Amino acid sequence: LAPARFDTDGILRFVGRRLKKTDKNVLPSPAWCAGFSFSRADALKDVPYDPHFRFLFFGEEQAMAARLFTHGFDFFTPTTAVLYHKWSRQGRPDFKRDHARIHGPGVQTELREQSLRRLEVLFGQVGDAQTVPDLQRFALGIERTLSDFEHQLGVDFKRRLVLPPARDAGLDQDAFLSTSSQNAASGALALVARLHSPAPAH
Repeated sequence: LAPARFDTDGILRFVGRRLKKTDKNVLPSPAWCAGFSFSRADALKDVPYDPHFRFLFFGEEQAMAARLFTHGFDFFTPTTAVLYHKWSRQGRPDFKRDHARIHGPGVQTELREQSLRRLEVLFGQVGDAQTVPDLQRFALGIERTLSDFEHQLGVDFKRRLVLPPARDAGLDQDAFLSTSSQNAASGALALVARLHSPAPAH
């Protein structure tokens, strides 16, 4: 994963880049991904999930990564793809739809806005941590600083900037496939996902 841009909510978005073949099993990674995370239980004991990020799909990983990093944990990525994630929600319900049907769509919007404000305070962009409920319990660590995390990623959270070196995720440019090769591989993976996806229920 490599930093790509800040979206309109000020959340750092990432892009996956495909590696060339290497004899190494793992490589250091600047980012953390909730969909493919393995560790000793110490990580979640020391840095428990913050339950107050309700309806925040993008941003939760950014917060968890910063908290893990500043508590002294490092991230690594396998050099071989061992699974893929089907992004499309087509043909399958999700909890947001059920929640909106029961509570109304406005509730989700309000909860998400609260989560965004919490994220901004955590990253020192606005406000005072003392005014955010329970943030001290789910705060950044003291082993390393937020500036250290920004340096590792190659970004500036306050100015919402992704610096040029960030696209290489801390690795040499030669570690990655060319853009054309990545696009071809992504197309092949998309085809595999479609071929192996169950037909939508009628």
